[in-house]
Amino acid sequence: MYDVIIIGKGPAGISASLYTVRANLKTLVIGKGDSALIKAEKIENYYGFSEVISGEKLLKEGEKQASRLGAEIIDSEVISIEKNEFFEVLTSDNRYRAKLFL
Repeated sequence: MYDVIIIGKGPAGISASLYTVRANLKTLVIGKGDSALIKAEKIENYYGFSEVISGEKLLKEGEKQASRLGAEIIDSEVISIEKNEFFEVLTSDNRYRAKLFL
């Protein structure tokens, strides 16, 4: 069981996971495929990077940081979300439970 499940592994989902893992919440990030940001050849206005960075590198670095801090990141498609006693997120190949859902 996770404390938090985040749907989407683009910049917003990865950023959210950084906050949840730093708050000592067991975090799962689920996303299918790549974010549209991966197509950006250069990003020049992102805090913390003094040089131009590609969207692909920004996403990969974000995922590495989230994983290093303890977030679990999986590539899967979310099929449904149910709220019973806990949140249940059904993917194409598994079912995950969490106390919170973002």
